[in-house]
Amino acid sequence: MFKARIQGFIAGLLLAILLISTLVFATPAIREVFFGVNVVVNGELQPFDDDSRPFISEGRTFLPVRGIAEALGVAVNWDGDTQTVYIGGIPEISTNIGEIVEFGGIQWRVLDAQDGRTLLLSEYLLENRPFHYEWTEVTWETSDIRRWLNGEFYDQFVDEEQAKIAETIIINNDNPWQGTSGGNDTIDKIFFLSLEELVYYFGDSGALRGGNNWIDDQYNQARVARYTNRAFAWWLRSPGYAPGRVSWVSNNGTVWTGANPALDPSISIRPAMWVYL
Repeated sequence: MFKARIQGFIAGLLLAILLISTLVFATPAIREVFFGVNVVVNGELQPFDDDSRPFISEGRTFLPVRGIAEALGVAVNWDGDTQTVYIGGIPEISTNIGEIVEFGGIQWRVLDAQDGRTLLLSEYLLENRPFHYEWTEVTWETSDIRRWLNGEFYDQFVDEEQAKIAETIIINNDNPWQGTSGGNDTIDKIFFLSLEELVYYFGDSGALRGGNNWIDDQYNQARVARYTNRAFAWWLRSPGYAPGRVSWVSNNGTVWTGANPALDPSISIRPAMWVYL
């Protein structure tokens, strides 16, 4: 009987020790955080919101970058596409024609450089989108794609990037073969290339001044553009052979002014813009 009691006592003691040790090791470490940190910039005490207060933890002081930088008059921007914080400026864009540069999380080809500005064209097609969502007479000025590019698409750039994108007078010539009206000239930040700009930057065989209503020449391959390694057609801004149709570059680089109406959702966008350095 006594031996049984001793065995029961020992078993109970071992169980108690096991439980206590489990509780001790399962208890998370408590980290002390001190929020009473004052930040003075150029002699002025800086106020901070509750969610951005500086604090001290484990002997290290943590300060809010944006609040302090802006107090020093330095811009701070976040590029979600590249997961990058820019403090004090976004790196300048190259002016080497033909070079591929990054701007706003997009790869761009440098087409031209004039008077401190650089002309960029997206290296890859961005997405398929109609030029206009209604079957009607349409020009670049009245198109849905122009409003989208200079609205929702432009708004995706951070403030400092937007400040670098130049307003440009966009010349909208009539169709050179059929004379379809190109509408009024516009002032835009983002735009598509025209037929004239296309042959100027990608190669001019003289076809634009010929009697055909298409271009099929030695520069076809240079005009091919891709999305995820697959070539697609892409819009220009010049009018097609009739109202409601728009010029475009095919997936093999030939250039057409008809067949596909402006509301075709299978043609891709390849935006261009002039950017200040």
